Amino acid sequence: MATVCEIDQGSVIPGLNSIISIAPTDYEPSMLKIDYLDDTGVTIYSGTGTITNEDFLEIKFVRAKVENFSFGFTLLSSLLGDNVGIPAFETILPSESLGIYRPDGDGNEIAGPSCL
Repeated sequence: MATVCEIDQGSVIPGLNSIISIAPTDYEPSMLKIDYLDDTGVTIYSGTGTITNEDFLEIKFVRAKVENFSFGFTLLSSLLGDNVGIPAFETILPSESLGIYRPDGDGNEIAGPSCL
C-alpha cells in the first residue's frame, strides 16, 4: 500500500482496519514501520514532519519493517513456550506512484486513491 499511497498516509497504514483484520494475533500498529528510501537505501522520510519536493523526488524505494513481534505457536507451545519472538522482518519495494497520478490522455487530472 505504501508504494501507491501518498507518503503522508504512510504513518496511518499500520493501523488501518485492512491491515489489522488480516494481521496475526498480538499485532500492534507500532510494530510496523514504513520508511521511504533513496536509491542507495538511505531513509529520506519516515512518516513524520514535512517533506520537501526535492526530497520527495529522491524517493525510489519503500521499506516496510515488522519489529518486536511475538507469535504464539499453539501446537508447539510445550517445546517453544507460549510466545516466540520473531526476528525483525522487512521488505523493500520500488516506489510506484506514491499517490501522484499523471493526467490522462486528455490532460484531465486523475484523483489518487484514498488509502485511509
